[in-house]
Amino acid sequence: MNEEFYQVMKLLRHIAQKGNINVSRNLADFVSDKFLQLSTEQTLLKFVDKFCAIMQASLDDYELHSDIKNGIMPALTGVNSISILAWIKEYPKIAGMLATVGKWEVQKDMCESIEIPILDKTKEKIATKAPECDINITLETMSPLAHGSDQKAGNATLFRRMDVMTDGGVATLPYYAGNAIRGEIRDLLADHFLNSLGIGRSRSKPKVELWFFHALYAGGALEENSKSGKALAEYIGKNGAVKADGIYMFRDTFPALSLLGTALGNRILCGRAKFADYRPQCKQWGSGDGDVSELFEWCFLTRREDHEGHEDGENSSMIANTECLKIGTKLTGGIDIDTHISELEKSALGLGLKLLKDKGYIGANSNRGFGRVNIDIDNIPDDTLYIEYLKNNKDKIIEFMRDIYAYSDPKLI
Repeated sequence: MNEEFYQVMKLLRHIAQKGNINVSRNLADFVSDKFLQLSTEQTLLKFVDKFCAIMQASLDDYELHSDIKNGIMPALTGVNSISILAWIKEYPKIAGMLATVGKWEVQKDMCESIEIPILDKTKEKIATKAPECDINITLETMSPLAHGSDQKAGNATLFRRMDVMTDGGVATLPYYAGNAIRGEIRDLLADHFLNSLGIGRSRSKPKVELWFFHALYAGGALEENSKSGKALAEYIGKNGAVKADGIYMFRDTFPALSLLGTALGNRILCGRAKFADYRPQCKQWGSGDGDVSELFEWCFLTRREDHEGHEDGENSSMIANTECLKIGTKLTGGIDIDTHISELEKSALGLGLKLLKDKGYIGANSNRGFGRVNIDIDNIPDDTLYIEYLKNNKDKIIEFMRDIYAYSDPKLI
C-alpha cells in the first residue's frame, strides 16, 4: 500500500510542479483546494486526470524510469486505489503538502510514515431512508442547483453536506437545507401579507418598522429597551413573565408569523411546522440506484470587466466555481405539521407552498439561471381561509400593528 501511495503522490507532485497554470499564492494551499474540489470523483484515475487538466500539465516529460512508469497505472486503478482516494479526500491539506514537497527523497520518507486504512468494500455507506412527512415534497432540478456550504476551496464553493451514521461508517452526503425552504416561504408570505394590507413590499426601504420587517422576513431580532420592545412587553410579558392572552393575540393576528416562528422583544415564539432537509435520490441516501458522485458538476461563474474606461492592465473581473447538483436530480423532503397548529396557520402554509411552487426557484445564483426547480407537493393545505382572513380583517390587523409600534403610516385608516 505505501509503495502505491508513494507512486500516486509522486505523480501528483509532478503534475503540481510541472503545470503551466499561474499560481499567485502558496502552491500547497492551491493544490489542497483543488483536491477538495475533486473530492466527488468516483475513481482515483478520474481524480488524477482532472487534476492534470486543472494544472494544465503534460505527462510526456514525466522523468521516471520505465519500470516505475509501469507501476503507475496499477496504483491508479488497483484494489487499493479507492482507499488512497478516500485518504486524499479526508486529508486534502496534508495531501496538498505531500504533493508539493521539494525533494523526492523527503516525499518518499513522508509517504512511508503514513498508514492508509484499507476500505472494506463489503460495507457500503448507505443511510437509512428518510421517513414520510405530513406534506411530502419532491424537487426536480431544471437547471444546476447551488447550495453553498461554509467550507471554501479557494475561489470554489462546495455544495452543502452533512455527516451521516451508516452501518459502513460515517458518510458525508449532500443535502438542501429545510431551513432554506422555510426562508423562501417566509419571504413569499411576507410579501403577500404587506401587499394584501395595501402597505406594499419594499426590502430596500421597508414601509413597516425595522423590527417588524425583521420579524416578517428574517425571523425577528431580540431586543428589550426599544420603544417597540417595551410595547411588545405590555402584550407578551417581560422579565420572565408570560402574558398568554397577548401571545395568543399576536399569533391570531399574524398567522404566517406564528406558523414559521419569530423572535419578539426578549422571547422567541416557536413555529408550528417542522421543515425536513431535502436529500438527493441516490444509493447512499437509500433512495436510488445511482452513486452520489454522479449527481454533481462544477459550474463556472464570472463577472467580467465591462466598462471601457479602465486603465490598461486594470481588471476587476471575478472568477469562481460552484459545485452544483445536475439538471434532472430529484430531492425528497417535506414538512411535518405541529399538533398545535390552527386551521388559519395551516391555510397560511398552504399559500406559502403554492407561492413557492409558482416561483419555481430555490438556492443561490438564481439571477444567473441556477436553481430552477419543478416542485411536486402532496397533501397541500387549502389557502382560502388565510386569504379571506387578510381580506376581511385588514383594518384590525393594521390597528394592532400600530399598537405594537410595527407600523405608523396614517394614510391607510
